[in-house]
Amino acid sequence: MEDDFFEKNSNKLFWITIFLAVVIRLYFFILTKNQALWWDEAEYMLISKIWAGLIPDVGWFGGRPLLLPFIGFLFYKLNLNGEFAVRIIEFLLSILGVLLIYLIGKLFYNKKTGIIAAFIGSFFYLDFFYSNRIMVDIPSSVLGFLGFYLILKSLIYNKNNFYLIIGSISLILSFLMKYTGILFIIATIVSIFLLKGFSLLKEKKILIAGITGILAMIPFIIYIFSNRRILAGIFEAGTSAASLPLSQKFGVFFSYITYMPTYLQWVFFIVFIIGLFTMIDVFLGFDLILKRQNLRLQNDFIILMLMLIPLLYFGFFVNHFEERYLIYSFLPIFIITAKGLVKLEDYIRPYTNYAFIIIIALLLVGSYQQFKMADSLTKSKMNAFQPQRLAGEWLKENTKEGDIIFASEDPQFTYYAEVDVLGFPATIEEFHQQVKKTNAKYMVVSIYEKPPNWIYTYAQDYTSNVEAKAGFTLDEKPAIIIYEIKKEKIS
Repeated sequence: MEDDFFEKNSNKLFWITIFLAVVIRLYFFILTKNQALWWDEAEYMLISKIWAGLIPDVGWFGGRPLLLPFIGFLFYKLNLNGEFAVRIIEFLLSILGVLLIYLIGKLFYNKKTGIIAAFIGSFFYLDFFYSNRIMVDIPSSVLGFLGFYLILKSLIYNKNNFYLIIGSISLILSFLMKYTGILFIIATIVSIFLLKGFSLLKEKKILIAGITGILAMIPFIIYIFSNRRILAGIFEAGTSAASLPLSQKFGVFFSYITYMPTYLQWVFFIVFIIGLFTMIDVFLGFDLILKRQNLRLQNDFIILMLMLIPLLYFGFFVNHFEERYLIYSFLPIFIITAKGLVKLEDYIRPYTNYAFIIIIALLLVGSYQQFKMADSLTKSKMNAFQPQRLAGEWLKENTKEGDIIFASEDPQFTYYAEVDVLGFPATIEEFHQQVKKTNAKYMVVSIYEKPPNWIYTYAQDYTSNVEAKAGFTLDEKPAIIIYEIKKEKIS
């Protein structure tokens, strides 16, 4: 009966899920539309402004991927608000991500699994939080899964080459959005050969996909090899975990494993474990997968692979734990969780007439847990960097071209103030020398990035050298003080 309900109402349930995804994302978008940028966000948008000629090239980490700053640059060059435009794009990609959960769940299993997985994904707290930050994780993930879906749809179901071309471009864009997007390229290639075999190499479609990908990469390749900063940054980022001892790598990996109950919260975590048990045959029938003799096992293996590739990479090849890194794994996790709910319903149906109601209740409770977590996290963080924004805007209004600001090297100050910011030297003597040599106007003392210890008492120790001009608070406590430098008083 419940399956009949899903079958008869699948279109309605799909659109209800998409509607909820849009409404909830609108709530968080409106809530955070004026939040200040933190370090990573500010550096991406700082690059955009530098490329657009709005501020001088004051330096930036070359390991940053280039696509997100390029998008901001395009809007700034059109005299539009690049920051707001990027926020809109992140918002739209987040909605597309929910659609892709449904499409991939349907492609590998059925509409019911796709709809349940999309419903779970539409409430995911990390999606809400990071799609309202100017970060690369959500866009890279969505573009990667879009490419994965379109290419498999084209090759497996013989769709036209348009799917293949757009899919190849999407995979390259995922990589350019965040270099770990190469994981989607690897997963897509493995999936193709697992489902179709090496005979696929003879097909013209594969040549089209390869040429499309290479052409899309050419501008990027030319740019990075003409820029030493980017080459050095990519090398530094790519070798970040190389020197870690194996025990420490296992520590990072197990941090992600033990954090899974927090990611999913207890309802969805339990159902996820049930979903994993539904896929145990993958290990028992691995030979059938290699021989392509069991499509169900092949599909289960691919979904597990999509989850495990990012988990293994970020666990063993990145030198620290950060919860957002595993965003790549959550589309397959939602599908596995949906499989767990379907299996649970099948198991309890013979014992109760309320199986369907129980499943709906679990979905609603699990989704509420996710929403509550997202709401709390977002509200606790959205004003955390507001003092940096206010200080930067004050500096913009009170400086002119050529003025120099001394501060901890936060890209937020440079982004908002649009002036050159120099970091504090190690000693007072060096600071005095640099002030004399430059057009130093202000110094900024901040709680955000730790400066040399002498900074905290400098205003008291050298009262004639500086004068407090502005101050900004966080939670009613001092966060930033801006001092005007009296250059003529410094001997």
